[in-house]
Amino acid sequence: MIIFIKKPDGNVLEIEVGPKAVGLECLDLTCLKLNLVEGDYFGLQFTAKKGERHWLNLRNTITSQLPIGFSQPIRLDLRVKFHVEPHILQQDITRHLFFHDAKLLVKEEKIKAALKDAARLAALFTQAEKGDFGASNDVELLAGYFPQFADSEEFKVTAQAEYARLRSMKVEHALLSLLREICEMDSYGLNTFTAKTCSGQLCEVGVGAHGILVTNIETQDCVKIPLSSVKRLSVEKRDCQMHYELDDGHNFTTDKMELTLHTKEIAEGLYRSITEKVEFFTSETVSEPVKDQFVRDFRGSIVSFFNINTDLGKKYSFDLRRTQQEVHDEARRKLFRMGISTQSADADLSSQAHNRQEGTNQLEQELQMFRDAVTCKVCMASHMDTVLLPCGHFLLCSNCAGMVSSCPSCRLDIEERKKIFWDRPMNVC
Repeated sequence: MIIFIKKPDGNVLEIEVGPKAVGLECLDLTCLKLNLVEGDYFGLQFTAKKGERHWLNLRNTITSQLPIGFSQPIRLDLRVKFHVEPHILQQDITRHLFFHDAKLLVKEEKIKAALKDAARLAALFTQAEKGDFGASNDVELLAGYFPQFADSEEFKVTAQAEYARLRSMKVEHALLSLLREICEMDSYGLNTFTAKTCSGQLCEVGVGAHGILVTNIETQDCVKIPLSSVKRLSVEKRDCQMHYELDDGHNFTTDKMELTLHTKEIAEGLYRSITEKVEFFTSETVSEPVKDQFVRDFRGSIVSFFNINTDLGKKYSFDLRRTQQEVHDEARRKLFRMGISTQSADADLSSQAHNRQEGTNQLEQELQMFRDAVTCKVCMASHMDTVLLPCGHFLLCSNCAGMVSSCPSCRLDIEERKKIFWDRPMNVC
């Protein structure tokens, strides 16, 4: 069975698996082709009949999850599933995939940013992809990243100014700076679902690394629930119920939110998204209930009456293998065994900053030596500007030269004092 995997940068990989292959086999082969060790941050997406996108459950067979009558070859998208902070990433290929995934999120208008912030991000995108300011098509390039601001002259002017400020910034530094800044935005990496509350209000539910954002579509009022506050979650048909903890500064109280989704599949998608995000970002290890939870299809249910241990018709609810800490530690171990440096992005930048600081310190020392060389040797405050004749020594300022009768260096009597005029700005020293 042939599968085309589209990477975030638009390039396509061809993978061949068996007809009953599970999603994890496909992802592992993709990571092998890319030499990608940190594959647990990624997932595979497919497009349903109505155009909505779903995450492939990597523990279940691929064909059982695709729409009925899917065409061959199968087409899947490799996308970032867990948007961790960039300093955690250890491979260049991982950072580049995160960068291109962020670029897609921006062009899909999934990143909500004010005009000034959007201009800054557009400038960083351009610096990371094209290098220094100066190309003839800079304006069109900058405006192309944020379609919602494409017709705004203010955005174009602001983005150009930001881009000009980034001149001489290295491409790698621009890429990491972009990931850092976009990672701080609440809208970054959100899985969004449209739902109705128990009062009938239409809302948008976003699930991401920063927490769960529930936004009233009509009033734009937003409730943010940290992932660590989620205590219990359940789903039944189209209804999803969430119990979470509130901290008012004095004590903790428990609240409940009931959401109704458009279809049973979307409700299960919300349930899965919240459960996996909470487990990945807040737990030390994946709990047994998350590993073991499954449902059976009709045929599997019938067979299980006679053999409860059968795997027939078993469909796992979640495909999470490791938590954030476990992914990071496992990647370090693999890279160490491969003999590859595990120096993180922050360490790279720290090394660059350290080298720049050393160069700055050396220049400051040389400048101080020059200052000492042209400072009056008597008062040590003013610049030397007077030559003593006939010995010709150049040691003193005009004020000190008028108060001595012999040269401080050779003790020869002074017959004449000549003022010297410097052809450089005096504030350099």
